[in-house]
Amino acid sequence: HDIKTDNPEIFIRQLDRQIKNLLKPDMTKTLSYQQAEELAKIQELLSQNDNYRRLLRQSNKKPVIFYLRADDIESCQSLDPAIIQLTDEYKDRLIFVTVNVNQEGIENKIPELPLIVIFKDNMPIARSGGSYTSAQRNLETLRPLLDQTLTKPKP
Repeated sequence: HDIKTDNPEIFIRQLDRQIKNLLKPDMTKTLSYQQAEELAKIQELLSQNDNYRRLLRQSNKKPVIFYLRADDIESCQSLDPAIIQLTDEYKDRLIFVTVNVNQEGIENKIPELPLIVIFKDNMPIARSGGSYTSAQRNLETLRPLLDQTLTKPKP
């Protein structure tokens, strides 16, 4: 996050808070340092869009699942039906957001596609990415991740 202040004390407090948030034990159990760094960059990219920034703020109330995809990647196309089904199943408990990286112009800034990033309390807490094959296998992979997100205490 960009810290916008001319006051050095406020800057240091905000920077310290951001560092502490990145190092919360809840998050480090789920993500490696490299993944946390990668997801911080993705969070920054998403925050540049007003709509996505507003949705990130809503993760204080409900976890937000960002599904980053591209039309020209086959594994994204095979994951789409599972995402649609999960969106319907979890609609009262989670917020799903599909981001077409080609339309957003960020395809070269995302390390792998498809990529699912879960935010809770405005922080990335989990990710799942790479190749997805059959619809059933996609559901078997993603349901436990979503269920864990719902049962995990707030960071």
